[in-house]
Amino acid sequence: MNNFYDFLINSCGLSDTDLDEIKALYKEVNLENGYFSPNIYTEKVRNSFPALRGKIEFFFKPENLDKYIYEDAKVLFEISGVMIGVFSKGDDIFQRQKLSKFESVLDPKNIYVFSNKIEHLGEVIKKYKDRQIYLVDDEQNVLSSAKALGLNIKTIMIDRKKTSHESQADFKIESLSDIIPILNETNP
Repeated sequence: MNNFYDFLINSCGLSDTDLDEIKALYKEVNLENGYFSPNIYTEKVRNSFPALRGKIEFFFKPENLDKYIYEDAKVLFEISGVMIGVFSKGDDIFQRQKLSKFESVLDPKNIYVFSNKIEHLGEVIKKYKDRQIYLVDDEQNVLSSAKALGLNIKTIMIDRKKTSHESQADFKIESLSDIIPILNETNP
């Protein structure tokens, strides 16, 4: 979102107070929905700042979504010999548009986007019960819920912000690229 905020300051001449209000709207959308919804967010921003109509939509067009993908996600192109799936929380259309960059390595049948991952965890995991599953997430409650299913799941806590909180995950990584040694070590 920093790119978005920079755009608003540099191109739209917003004050720091305006920017603080726009950031508060972002938090509000996340709290109301449990995830970020670009449609709801842009509507709230347009309602609060009518002068931005037509400007903010540009930022959330599919061709501009690279700004919302973690840089380390390019490792998906380097992983070979394993089925890659995505189990994500958020706005289904927005998440799938972001993932379209990886369509050469992701089968759409293995992409799951929900507003609440824990509610759907069991049904998704059961589809892959005959496979070794590596579940990478940044939420301990998702990883703990996966472990509680008692299936063949290796849990991996991704901590990009290096918050150093304790995790009961099987592995802890700071970048998605750190998964390659884990896969090589556990699947020789």
